Amino acid sequence: MFFNFILIFVKYTLRLITQSIFIKKKIIPIVEKSCKKINYQLSKEDKKKLYKMYPLLTVCVFAENFTLLTNRTLTLSERKKLSLLSVMMPLCDDLTDEEKWTKKDLLIFFETLKFNSPLYKTSLKAELIIEIHKIFITYSISENYFECLRNALIAQSDSILQFNPNLTINEIYSISKSKSGLTQLLIASLINEDWTETHLKIFYQSGIIVQLINDIFDIYKDLHDGIYTIVTKISSITELKNIYVNEIEKLNLLIRNLSLKKRKQNKINDYFAVINAFGLLGIHKLLEIEKKYSNKADWKNIQRKELIFDMDNLKNKLLYMKYFFVTSKIQKK
Repeated sequence: MFFNFILIFVKYTLRLITQSIFIKKKIIPIVEKSCKKINYQLSKEDKKKLYKMYPLLTVCVFAENFTLLTNRTLTLSERKKLSLLSVMMPLCDDLTDEEKWTKKDLLIFFETLKFNSPLYKTSLKAELIIEIHKIFITYSISENYFECLRNALIAQSDSILQFNPNLTINEIYSISKSKSGLTQLLIASLINEDWTETHLKIFYQSGIIVQLINDIFDIYKDLHDGIYTIVTKISSITELKNIYVNEIEKLNLLIRNLSLKKRKQNKINDYFAVINAFGLLGIHKLLEIEKKYSNKADWKNIQRKELIFDMDNLKNKLLYMKYFFVTSKIQKK
């Protein structure tokens, strides 16, 4: 098992190196040319998201794990489309998060992207998305992409509701699941495969887990920004752990429904476990905090250093390794 852990991490590292080189050579010049055309200057934070975080996560984790299901790798065209999509995604997030665009605004913007109609609302970030999208659609985009894009934009606009303190846990969880699940389906739409219903369910389910991980690691930011997630709203971390493990088990069952040999299913599960283990690590840290305050933690008033998980810390690295094995075991039942 330990050898398998090392092997998978080596392969993930090679994915990251390959994609980093690709971004530098093929994607950054496109983005910079588009910025120059509309006289837009990317901030340091923009560059971090557009040149590192999103294109590395989207391609090296999501898309390349998806292609494991059909036993192949990404084509050059698919890598380029996925990389450009992952540049546009955080910019679209900013339209709702920073510029407060409504669902109506986003749906009109969708028409702009699909039919190249005039932009009706002044926004440099929207103009940048349009410029990148013009290049993006030259790479043979399916009609399914536009349907998935529309669904993802609607789900993104619904996330604004998470500022409402009166939402129930079930309502919050439904919004979160839809937002991340539909994003995964958008990513899958750019991979040239005839996905089965089971494949699509796996992608959607993996999105649910990724959103939970994001909410766990963003607990401090969400608490202080007034964003209500299942993590900030849940009555206990033990309950959160039960929900998280249940979602992992659902993913496992879906993978077991694939017409693949069990050895191949186990391999796929281990690649997903590399990511899913972060959720159990975060829950472990939150349980420690909850115990420290005798199960009466006032989460909003807990210091930032307690709620930020330092992955350079040796103890956290060892805990992560432990939870990779735990996650792998859960996913192989």
